Amino acid sequence: MGDLCYPMVTMSDHFNLAEAKARLSALVDRVERGEEIAIYRRGRPVAKLVPARPRYDDILPRVRTLRRRVRGRVLGKGETWRSLAHEEHRR
Repeated sequence: MGDLCYPMVTMSDHFNLAEAKARLSALVDRVERGEEIAIYRRGRPVAKLVPARPRYDDILPRVRTLRRRVRGRVLGKGETWRSLAHEEHRR
């Protein structure tokens, strides 16, 4: 799955493993709203909670931007629509 499909998320918080375990339900609620949560063990990042699938509202503007950029464009040698999507994501 290409990166274009995922919404922009905010990395707003991090928790140690014990805190994350105790507050998992609340953390999942925050992730559903588009946040990323980092989980640390002994002061080092070991995992990240991220949204499982994008919300349509979040990706629609990016899809429209990509469509405007490629409208009427002919692919060059070795170029794919996926590579154009990744190029847009890097901007």
